[in-house]
Amino acid sequence: MILIVNETQYNKILLDNKTSTISEWVKYVNDIILMNINKMELNEETFINKNLILKLNKFDFNKDLPIDSFIFNLIKNKNINDPNITFNPYWTTLTENKEGKKILKEVEFDVEIPINLDTNITMKIIKEKLIKEFIIILNNYNKGIII
Repeated sequence: MILIVNETQYNKILLDNKTSTISEWVKYVNDIILMNINKMELNEETFINKNLILKLNKFDFNKDLPIDSFIFNLIKNKNINDPNITFNPYWTTLTENKEGKKILKEVEFDVEIPINLDTNITMKIIKEKLIKEFIIILNNYNKGIII
């Protein structure tokens, strides 16, 4: 029996149990962010990836944490030194499919990107921050809430 004393310990246990789910989602999202950063023409753009339930239905990470679409608000900012990522739970929708399985219909991320930081360093920092955000998402999903 494991006694969970605080949220940090709970998140560590959750991460240990769902490491592959989180790491696969982080890798997938990190690649999307990199691709969209390279396509950005303006200093602020929104990118949406839809129908992920259909596109990724053969992957276990999407079965463990089913997400149907992502909204990325990418902002280039000359006044920051490190990327800043915020999971925006107020714009995230938790629904159920016909079988009663919970699905995250939309997950929104606000991503601030420093203009002058090396792309490799930027993507490494983004990956580290995405891990923390996906722990929150998975934690909320498992509890059946998005706050």
